Amino acid sequence: MSKIIFFTPIVPMPTLKGYQILEYISTKPGIKFYLGPSNKESIEFAVITKQKVPRYPSDTVCLDHATNWSTGSLEQWEIREAISLNFMQWFVHQMMEQWQIATDLGFTCIDTLEIFQYYPRVVDSIINQLGCKIKDNNMYKHQAQHWFDGQNKIWDDWHSYTEYKRGRVN
Repeated sequence: MSKIIFFTPIVPMPTLKGYQILEYISTKPGIKFYLGPSNKESIEFAVITKQKVPRYPSDTVCLDHATNWSTGSLEQWEIREAISLNFMQWFVHQMMEQWQIATDLGFTCIDTLEIFQYYPRVVDSIINQLGCKIKDNNMYKHQAQHWFDGQNKIWDDWHSYTEYKRGRVN
């Protein structure tokens, strides 16, 4: 079986930029997948899903300039301010760049929003592309559906966000 490489963007990274990692991975043998946002809507969705990660935003948002605001730990309002002031300005650019580079390098690219919208179908597609065989199809289908059904909080937050953007606030 060939080596399989999955890369999903996690930025900022302490030592390398996403494009550098993609270029490095592209030199290695194997089947390569890039899982990330491809457009502005999907990038906004990725930010919403990222907020569910336990160490967010400290592992995602560069708060180097925070010493200008506080000598101690940032309060929630300070973190929100840092995110709203600078996060999307560089995040959108990096995500668009990484998607294009992954595409140019021949990775199989799967959009973040599509993973969440069509998870069972996306996983089936990956399995087929890899040529894998599922030994216990019932268990596989159950696990894929269980993960898919468990994303309600993310979908609720996404729906609230899109309604807010349209000016339809409760």
